Amino acid sequence: MKFPLWKRIASYFTDIYIERSTSEVNEELYVILSKGRLQLCTANVIYSYEDLYKNFSLLFSEINYSFLKNKKVLILGFGLGSIPILLEQNTQESLNFIGIEIDEEVIYLANKYILSKIKGPVQLICADAEVFVQTTSERFDMILIDVFIDNVIPAELLSFDFLSKVKDLLYNDRSLVVMNTLANGTKSTAESHKFFSDTFKACFPSGAALALHKNLMLVSNSKNLLNK
Repeated sequence: MKFPLWKRIASYFTDIYIERSTSEVNEELYVILSKGRLQLCTANVIYSYEDLYKNFSLLFSEINYSFLKNKKVLILGFGLGSIPILLEQNTQESLNFIGIEIDEEVIYLANKYILSKIKGPVQLICADAEVFVQTTSERFDMILIDVFIDNVIPAELLSFDFLSKVKDLLYNDRSLVVMNTLANGTKSTAESHKFFSDTFKACFPSGAALALHKNLMLVSNSKNLLNK
């Protein structure tokens, strides 16, 4: 969706609220124009921010994408599509995306505002991430986990069993899993580091954790990072 030039310019000085919504999953959802980009927010966190979704933007610049042979990408927690936008910018590839999003309202907003900006084909599925991982037979080069209900990752996605099922969906040992966790305070940082050391590394022994923009970004294979 295009906005008037004056509104885009104004958004560099103050956030402009475009739409407020609610759903059974998210009590509050806001679409905001900020610095010329669309944010999807709750009262406490930013779900998406186009190419200014900083933690993923910083991480994607650190990845060697030579493993993307089949060009199939699974996104658990689609939001407004920041991840595919950033991947296309960083890889310069036309990728095939499957996006899993539990909130029908978020899917509606993504279709309304963002999907036209993504070059590659996108299949958006309204489903629970855990259920999809358990039932799909597809395989992927890259699986990205960005699932939050407000500022909380559902407990079932923090289990070794869930990560093992995610691992089973990879094409091979060069394929990559990326998981976004919070590190925006003493408590969340400690919890994310503990999850990485106790659970994530148990499933992905070659994994790495990168502290990026108030988040701890977990990757399943440090060999896919540049300069590693």
